[in-house]
Amino acid sequence: MAAMSNGPKSLRIAAIEPYHGGSHKAFLEALAKHSQHAFQVFAQSPRKWKWRMRGSALHFQKDLASIGACDLVLASDFLNLAEFLGLARSRWPNGAAPPVVLFMHENQLTYPVRSEDERDYHYAFTNITSCLAADAVWFNSAFHRDAFLAAVPAYLKRMPDDVPSGIEQEIAKRSRVMALGVEVPDASKAATRESNAPLRIGWNHRWEFDKNPEAFFAALYALRDENVPFEAVVLGEQFRDSPDVFKTAKGELGPRVAHWGYAPSREAYFELLAGCDVVASSAIHEFFGLSVVEAALCGCALQLPKRLSYSEIVPPALHGEVLYDNDHELAARLKAFAARPGAAHALGAKLREALAKYRWSERIAEYDAAFANAAVWA
Repeated sequence: MAAMSNGPKSLRIAAIEPYHGGSHKAFLEALAKHSQHAFQVFAQSPRKWKWRMRGSALHFQKDLASIGACDLVLASDFLNLAEFLGLARSRWPNGAAPPVVLFMHENQLTYPVRSEDERDYHYAFTNITSCLAADAVWFNSAFHRDAFLAAVPAYLKRMPDDVPSGIEQEIAKRSRVMALGVEVPDASKAATRESNAPLRIGWNHRWEFDKNPEAFFAALYALRDENVPFEAVVLGEQFRDSPDVFKTAKGELGPRVAHWGYAPSREAYFELLAGCDVVASSAIHEFFGLSVVEAALCGCALQLPKRLSYSEIVPPALHGEVLYDNDHELAARLKAFAARPGAAHALGAKLREALAKYRWSERIAEYDAAFANAAVWA
């Protein structure tokens, strides 16, 4: 329990997280660190996400006395909230459940799969009923909210009969966008590069198919084939079945690789990131875009596809410099930066200033007010 303030406006918030790892864990740690409210985290380790969605409601019953003594519940989308509240009915310490905010880090209805046959609609349905069971639903981007709400009617039409109507409107009425905050060391560009050093291009995304690494490496191969000088820094979380392109790209790029693989610590990660001139994404899926915000706050220029949540993260005034239309344009822009690294540094400086609003020190006031409002409104 980490109380950040003893004033009258401080709430006791129970945070329920069945998958306490990665960005989910960082989110709760940042809230506990920066918020005026006091958080008590009820968590399970980040293993077997499908079993977490199926079994966590049963698991957290044992914590009902502590959860019910709080003023507000903050639940993750990995919790089957409707099931949890149903199991807890009539067992709350004070006779009634506290108000519940559901935070949608992601969802299983629009999360990309290689083939639609792979999608397990039971988990999508869990997300829908959890949203209906919550008093408030917070999405991490407008893109995420809109994509989810748009997908609900088509999904429900899969039902053989008695298809409910107006479900997306019910969820929309209790929904709002709460952009994530980011914890990045507040320091100047960590690495002072030689003026004639080759352009250093970074990748700091998960090693998964939805990040479309093939397009990123194709752009690097195009630069290599034209003898454009550059170095590659390839970071990001790796998985057992990472795309095959990662198995070959390191060898293909050879001496151009300045770093390859997951950083040994957060400090090392940010040091490597700050040493890059530009970070590129070729993602076909992104609910928020935490990694690109981290890169921008480290002073890197960004090159992002003109889709997903990127247009709301990047200010409209910088869309023309940051958002590209196709893979060919990505390679062309990286080539231009290699010829004029100063242009990348200038864009990086503009982005660092523009995206400073995503630092947790800037975001926390909106979160604290929203928590207070949710506790009263519900």
